[in-house]
Amino acid sequence: MKRTRRVARGAGVLVAAALAFVLGYAWPSLSDPDRFVSDFSQMADRIVARSSRSATGIPVVETYSDTLHELRKSHYQPVNEMQITYSAISGMLSGLGDPYTRFMTPEAWSAMEKETAGEYVGVGATLDPSPLGAIVKRPLPNSPCMAAGIKAGDLIIAVDNKPVAGMDIEDIVRMIRGEEGTAVTLTIERKTNGALETKDFKLVRARVDLPTVEYRMLTGAAGRVGYISLSHFNEKASDALAAALTDLRSKGMNALVLDLRDDPGGLLTQAVAVAGQFLNGKSVVIVKERDKPEKTIYTDPGMYKAAPPPMVVLVNKNSASASEIVAGALKDHRVATIIGEKTFGKGLVQTLIDMRNGSAVAITTARYYTPNHTDINGKTLPSGERVGGGLVPDIEVAQSKDYVFGEDATDAQLQKALEVLAKQGRPGG
Repeated sequence: MKRTRRVARGAGVLVAAALAFVLGYAWPSLSDPDRFVSDFSQMADRIVARSSRSATGIPVVETYSDTLHELRKSHYQPVNEMQITYSAISGMLSGLGDPYTRFMTPEAWSAMEKETAGEYVGVGATLDPSPLGAIVKRPLPNSPCMAAGIKAGDLIIAVDNKPVAGMDIEDIVRMIRGEEGTAVTLTIERKTNGALETKDFKLVRARVDLPTVEYRMLTGAAGRVGYISLSHFNEKASDALAAALTDLRSKGMNALVLDLRDDPGGLLTQAVAVAGQFLNGKSVVIVKERDKPEKTIYTDPGMYKAAPPPMVVLVNKNSASASEIVAGALKDHRVATIIGEKTFGKGLVQTLIDMRNGSAVAITTARYYTPNHTDINGKTLPSGERVGGGLVPDIEVAQSKDYVFGEDATDAQLQKALEVLAKQGRPGG
């Protein structure tokens, strides 16, 4: 009974307060019935709007600030506010369902800037993922890995005695990299004369120059074939490619293989500059931004020095982004034959934006298409499987199972390229 009275009394207070609010709001218009009705209607609309805003439209910054305030006040441990802010931003971006729009801490952004400039601090090896850890695809020239005797095909099973089986390749790379002059121990498994050998290599991290371009002359049935491998579209890519082409031409190159396999891409500007060395003022890529008309990007005729000889571009499933832009442009303009496997399928352009505290955010700002308006963009399922998209080669060739990096005889895709170039070089071929 007491509770009932309290509820009734409380309800009476609320009604009185509401009546006082209404009278106070509408008092000036009580002498004018039409104005009163109008004012009362507006008041109702404002109350509904305010209620809706409170329920679903709380400003984003206020929501975050309120939550952070409660954590400071109530969490049982001290709160690292910057760390949870970074996590909050990453979580926000993940809600877009776009794996390429991402946040980078100051450390991650600094490392990416160095890679874009063509250098990084580490031990100097390119790695492939494996359920057992990471496979050394190749040790880089003049690197700690090369000096220590680590070889292509070695399996990294632990970093600083921590097993890495089942880990993402990106996480393993982060463990291996670090500050210049610091040490890291890699535990390697290697088959020697059929026997499995396990060995620890203690390496000192150093500044490593990424070999953006590597080239050489191949001789055989196709004549003097220039071979150029482009590993990244960083700031050095176009200049390094131009120097390689000049040297190979001076040595009598009569055909060319441009190897974009395992090239993850990089700067769009460099993709256009690289394509410009084979396309004289022609279209390279079509870019479509939100709420804007499509824009076609053309090469700078000043980049074009000479018509390319008969040419093959090698691609595989790891050729992505800028690699696909270049290969797609050369294919659509019939300048080169594309050989290998269907490419990765990343038809999205990211814009990198510096933040005030040294961090950065990469935001997908556009979609791109090849000059013939081919959409190569694929999707990654939650399982990690890649579906759809990709640039389809003119001639599809799977890599041989016994392929060893750098051994031309076991490279089925390169051998097919040389076969095609030999036919193109023959009269009537």
